[in-house]
Amino acid sequence: MSKMTKSPIDFTRTALKIAAKQVPQYSHLNSPHKFTQAQLFAVLALKDFMKLDYRGIIDVLREWPKLTK
Repeated sequence: MSKMTKSPIDFTRTALKIAAKQVPQYSHLNSPHKFTQAQLFAVLALKDFMKLDYRGIIDVLREWPKLTK
């Protein structure tokens, strides 16, 4: 039986850990290397988890520094 969480921080950490194992670090050799694909995936997963739009998730990330560490 899997453990479900309602904590956005736990959810994001789990999404980041899983994505880091499954996707390449960067999409292309010459990409800007600002964010890894796992980080981008975790943000999109959190966006869906919290049922936000893109502007909403940007506000959450700005106001919640614990998620960006």
